[in-house]
Amino acid sequence: MTEKAYSKGTEFPPLGDGKLRLYSMRLCPYAQRTRILLAHKKIPYETVNINLKEKPEWFLERNPLGMVPVLEQDGKVIYESTICNEYLEDINKQNSVTPTDPYRRARDKMLLEINSKFTTAYYKALMSLKGEDAKSTIEAVHASLVPLEKAIVERGNYYGGEKPSMLDFLLYPHYERIEAIRTGFHADLMPIDKFPKLNAWVSRMQTVPAVKETMFDTQTHIDNPGQFLNDNEKVYGHLSIESPYIELVTNFYKFVRSQGQDQEAQTELNKNLEIFEKAIEKRGAYFGGDKVAMLDFFVWPWFERMSPLKAMNIEMLPEDKFPNLNQWVARMRNLPAVKAKLFDDQSHLIFMKSYSSGQPNYDFGL
Repeated sequence: MTEKAYSKGTEFPPLGDGKLRLYSMRLCPYAQRTRILLAHKKIPYETVNINLKEKPEWFLERNPLGMVPVLEQDGKVIYESTICNEYLEDINKQNSVTPTDPYRRARDKMLLEINSKFTTAYYKALMSLKGEDAKSTIEAVHASLVPLEKAIVERGNYYGGEKPSMLDFLLYPHYERIEAIRTGFHADLMPIDKFPKLNAWVSRMQTVPAVKETMFDTQTHIDNPGQFLNDNEKVYGHLSIESPYIELVTNFYKFVRSQGQDQEAQTELNKNLEIFEKAIEKRGAYFGGDKVAMLDFFVWPWFERMSPLKAMNIEMLPEDKFPNLNQWVARMRNLPAVKAKLFDDQSHLIFMKSYSSGQPNYDFGL
């Protein structure tokens, strides 16, 4: 199969029964996360590269967010890099890289969340390499790396200790590109004197067979400056945002802060809600199907706040556009666990008014 990227208007390449396919983009660090794990676990698969600026219609049918990586096999579609990797671990137990200790797994997820601050700062710095705020954005990258340097000092050769773990594979791809930025664009995002252990970790990771199989050398990264200097949010489909849930929350607060005036935030919020509307339509009474699941509890709090916002002329969930979500909201309100923690509409309204004014009253009613 060709390594050239499929773009808008191209025909869907047939996928055989039982065959695992990865939708990717050769230089995308998020897709590389999954390519590394596939290589480590020696899982056979085929790759279909996607033009992320001119996405094929059939790709958007598989992932409405338009991002890579995406896995497909026998009609099952999985997307988001961390979710893809967790799924591969669950269905292929050989060469496992996930800690068995629940506390260690939780700590790893906390470090991955801390790393999201680095990736956000990383992209902001890249987009301002030639701007007036280049110095301050690079300093922000340095600040974001401090807890990651501390963690690798404490853990050993890898974040997994003496051998690479899932966390190492998820973190590594962005760090692979730092040397290209350092030598090709004269911006040192990770100075060796400030971050000796992180720099040593990158060198060590580049000796890991699965990483060697999937990595590009520094010159290749330098020769493809578009991955650094273009509008990265459009090229990669995200900065630090890696799920429609987080996009929903981000756009929810943008829209509230604007007191319902930010049309761009409303448009993006509607796109997020459409994803959840389609999902609940397919899944049933709850996102968990016939019974409530963790996802229902995760997303519920923001939906609880949408109804009282109508009193501020902020309409987020019109029934004609989102009938299934409105039914789900009504259903969730009747759950004993939700009812036990539910605030009434008036309480939400008081707080949201103070929040949108820029002076949130955290202690009202106390």
